[in-house]
Amino acid sequence: MSRAPILAAAMAALGLLAGCDQGGQPGGPGASGAPAVNATIKGEGGEVKVTSGAAAAASLPADLPLYPGANVISNISAQGGDNAGGTTIFQVKAKPAAVVEFYKQKAVAAGLSETTAFNAGERVMFSAAKPGGGRAISVVATAQDGGAQVQLTWTEPGTEPATN
Repeated sequence: MSRAPILAAAMAALGLLAGCDQGGQPGGPGASGAPAVNATIKGEGGEVKVTSGAAAAASLPADLPLYPGANVISNISAQGGDNAGGTTIFQVKAKPAAVVEFYKQKAVAAGLSETTAFNAGERVMFSAAKPGGGRAISVVATAQDGGAQVQLTWTEPGTEPATN
């Protein structure tokens, strides 16, 4: 059974949410009074859940927690067959490097190996994967309003996302 339609729906939904960001300016999906998006798209191979707005819950693996004090802007998670994955976008009052270091420590503790690291001061990125394939995470943190806006993406074969 192909997961391509589910992944295509997930990417389309993520693109729609990303378009709501308005360049990090007030009035994006996490802003007070902004309409929330809560949708589930079901297909033969699984389902995609999309949430945004102040009530958005982050669906993350249990050992990959939301950064302390995070304000979730949007979340998309997909479950297809025995595989799960998602992207959570949130804001924190922490420097980008501190956020990335937090997730780097979580990745190493989970047995993942660094695949990419990039630090340009205001934008810091890290990705890691299980040796031989399977589980992977990617985190991109960008300086914004004295803190950071973060995009955390994960894939995990053989699991279902948990709601934190």
